[in-house]
Amino acid sequence: MKLTGLMLLFVLTAGYASASYVFAADDPWLRENGIEVPTFSDALVPVQFEKASGGTLKDGGRWQGALDLLLYSIKGEPLTVTIEAGNIYKDRPPLKYRFTKPDGSNISAWTDLPSTGNLPVDGKQHVVVCDVPEPGLYRLYINDHNAGWRLTGTRRDCPLVMTLNGRKFHHHGYTSLEYFYVPKGTRDVVYFWNGGKHSVETPNGTRTAVPGTLEKRSKFVKIPVPQGMDGKVWKFHYMNLDSVHFVTCPDILAFSPSGLMVPKELVENDGLQLR
Repeated sequence: MKLTGLMLLFVLTAGYASASYVFAADDPWLRENGIEVPTFSDALVPVQFEKASGGTLKDGGRWQGALDLLLYSIKGEPLTVTIEAGNIYKDRPPLKYRFTKPDGSNISAWTDLPSTGNLPVDGKQHVVVCDVPEPGLYRLYINDHNAGWRLTGTRRDCPLVMTLNGRKFHHHGYTSLEYFYVPKGTRDVVYFWNGGKHSVETPNGTRTAVPGTLEKRSKFVKIPVPQGMDGKVWKFHYMNLDSVHFVTCPDILAFSPSGLMVPKELVENDGLQLR
């Protein structure tokens, strides 16, 4: 994203919470600060946030350990991702992957291409394709046996997100999984955070600096939403991801605005365009 008139602000943060990575909706800090916790459905859909520009992800992160992602087949086309396995260790068992329905149930009975498989941990890119029975949302589960993996080479406009829910991540270096949606009417971007210092960037290029957490104790972060900056895509900048749990926004991160999905009800509520 091209920045215009970069501005650094310092963020208002709360006191430290327990070692838990998931906040409670009735947390005293939320009540004291007048933060209402909205609810969003799990029915995610792909939205047109930017003009199609083609291309592939230059950096799909540097992950280690088991993880799951959500993908969307817009017209019933096969799900396609490019996985590079073994970019940390090459002496581990093969990376295992499995495509399922969002609830984890099997889809292989209705597909021609396999929904499960193994990849060698050779540090090379491997294109993985899975047929699906119909358009809709699907889950991809990856277990690399800690050999390290990333999604470099996957289409930039592939509807591909990660749900957060305060999960503990194992990521090396700054993550490119950084885009999120701020619904219309949101007064403050609030999230529950544990990790290193980073910044949050609005669509007009204004950045808010966020200090890292101490002693692995999570804390709340509260950033006021400037006028006209709601109903748009924001991003994390220089984030070394450990765990994050959104309070006032959908609990989702994407690798690019083109790949971002939102809860279905926000399409009508916020006047968004489906892909």
